[in-house]
Amino acid sequence: MLIPKVKAKEFEKFGFKKCKGEYGKNGCYYLCVARGIKMLFVSPIIFDVNDWKDDDPRIHKDVNCRYRDHRTYLDIIYELIKADMLESDLVKVGGTAEERSERQCFKSKTTMENKLVDEIAEELKAERVATTSKAHEHIMRRFMKKE
Repeated sequence: MLIPKVKAKEFEKFGFKKCKGEYGKNGCYYLCVARGIKMLFVSPIIFDVNDWKDDDPRIHKDVNCRYRDHRTYLDIIYELIKADMLESDLVKVGGTAEERSERQCFKSKTTMENKLVDEIAEELKAERVATTSKAHEHIMRRFMKKE
């Protein structure tokens, strides 16, 4: 796992934008990468790569993405490592068990939140399809009555 070596705010230099909502209040930043459809996420204690989903609660309506940027998320991570902004969790041998546990807790919470976002998106899609079908049936019934 990669962890930030600098404050999350420093990632703004690489184009990261502060997350919206509670994530932003907790000092989290993101960068959407068009090539590969990934979202890079950084908090004060973790760096993560997620699939880019439009309904992600961390991302603003007008997403922070440079569509003309030809780099992949791996290219950007490589640049962040070269800039000495990221390091491996394994390198941090001096880290306490509490710090490792805190990072793992945060990672688990993020994973659970991503799953919840996926479930909600699927429910909304199902509701939208059902509503569209009902509206279509209603229109057809009205149309058939006129004939």
